[in-house]
Amino acid sequence: MKRFLLCAGALLVFGGCAGRSAVKPIPLAELAMHGKLEQYLSAKPAEKIIFSADSGFAGEMPAPMDLMMELIHTQPDSKNKFSVIASGKCGIVSKWNRYAAEKIFAGKKFDRQEERKLFLQKNFGKAAPAMLEYFRLLERRTISSAALSGIGYPSYPTALMIYEFGFPDELARALDDAAAKADTVSARNAVAAERKLFDRNRQEMLEKIAEKWQKAVANSGKSSCFTTRFGDEADVKTTLRLDADEKNMILTLTAEEPAPDRRRSQKRPRDFADMWAEDGFEIFIIPDTAKLMQGIQLIVNSRGSLWDARCEGNGLRDTKWNAANATVKFTGLDNAWQVVVTLPWRDLGFDGMPEKPLLVNVYRNRMVKGLPVKTYAWSPVAVGGNYQPDRFGYFIWKEEK
Repeated sequence: MKRFLLCAGALLVFGGCAGRSAVKPIPLAELAMHGKLEQYLSAKPAEKIIFSADSGFAGEMPAPMDLMMELIHTQPDSKNKFSVIASGKCGIVSKWNRYAAEKIFAGKKFDRQEERKLFLQKNFGKAAPAMLEYFRLLERRTISSAALSGIGYPSYPTALMIYEFGFPDELARALDDAAAKADTVSARNAVAAERKLFDRNRQEMLEKIAEKWQKAVANSGKSSCFTTRFGDEADVKTTLRLDADEKNMILTLTAEEPAPDRRRSQKRPRDFADMWAEDGFEIFIIPDTAKLMQGIQLIVNSRGSLWDARCEGNGLRDTKWNAANATVKFTGLDNAWQVVVTLPWRDLGFDGMPEKPLLVNVYRNRMVKGLPVKTYAWSPVAVGGNYQPDRFGYFIWKEEK
């Protein structure tokens, strides 16, 4: 495929693949995330940053990226620091990204709305308005997912986040509308090609989502690892070990921390009001699965301080409630820290070890000075608050499937 270098923006456009670069390209859509552009601008001048204009989050979903390309093109250091790889091999969205990249980084006049209309009109004829809606849906979802992810949901948003809540069905309806309105053989073929790509992409993503949303299970006496909030591999290791006897449930939580002296937490009195904003763990336990909104929440910071409350639905917490006999043992380790939380069964409303598994989730909020906040989950969840019973995992006291 034809290759060429667009000098004005140091833009590499070639067919096939980003993988030819020695540096793994970053999805350009990542720039939509809160604070990401500033992060890359503050990188050392010698560090070359290569983006992929074809892919969405984590390279899993193509999305119109002209807005993001315009954004980086306005930065003073863009010619020296940023390169963008685009192909046009993977479908109409990638072809659009390639077309837009050529104009933007070559310094040509570019009216994104008008250019997009003309581009789609040329490729789809009377089906262009429906394809414009297809582009609009992709762009809106990309930007909204990124905004959510950067403000309060700092895990990297992947297909898990983008494809939920019936979003694939919205895209499918737009493509169905385009197929119905296509008035030429070339337009019908173009819509059919995009639909084929979309169907394959959707199936792959839904399979990934199903795999990632499998609820975590902890058997007594065994350890398991955390992922990112949305089920991807975590960049630091966090483990949960569950132990139980007739009197207590015992959680051993171990957090790898390459910067142990920069943890944003302090030794606090019991039930310190703002402990949720410190480096530490959040533990949610639902004793009665018939009453999903009546759970228990505990926060243990990375100094071993404890906060606890009872959940009452609608985001309300009864902070006067305490697990009266709960204890926390803190241990500092080499490049890690650990807390052992001992919860007597009677504090959870049981006379002894319960017969049935409990619904539980545990999050690690990593808050280190100088680094962005990140959240990891023992059982992966979706967009929204931490209290998501339908995504919680199971604590099991006996060897069961």
